Amino acid sequence: MSQFAEKRKFPRVQAHFKLQLRFSSNSKLANAFANDISRGGIFLQTNTLLGPNDIVDIFFSLPGRRKNLKVKSQVVRLIEMDDPNNSSKNIYGAGLIFMDISKKVKRSIAKYTKTIL
Repeated sequence: MSQFAEKRKFPRVQAHFKLQLRFSSNSKLANAFANDISRGGIFLQTNTLLGPNDIVDIFFSLPGRRKNLKVKSQVVRLIEMDDPNNSSKNIYGAGLIFMDISKKVKRSIAKYTKTIL
C-alpha cells in the first residue's frame, strides 16, 4: 500500500462556482472560487490569505441549484500560487473541512456530487 493512501471519506468532484467566506473573528467577507467539493469539504482559491486552522462560514449555491447553503468550515491545507491573470499577485489555495454541517446541506452536496460522478 502506498504511503500516500487516500484519506478522504467521501469522493470529491471538480466544481467551479463562486462562494463567499466570512471569518469567525469578524464579519469581513471574502470572495473565493471552488475547485472541488465533497460531502466532507471543499478546496477553493481566493485572494485573501487564510491562516492554518481558521474557522470560516462559507456561503454558496451549487451549480444548477438555487438554494443558498451555509457551512462552518476549518482550514486544513494552504498553498500559495501565482495568479495567472496578474504575475505580480498571488492567490491562495485552501482545503477546508466542513464542521457543523446540517443533514439537509450534506444531502444537497451528496446529490450534486452524484450527478458529477
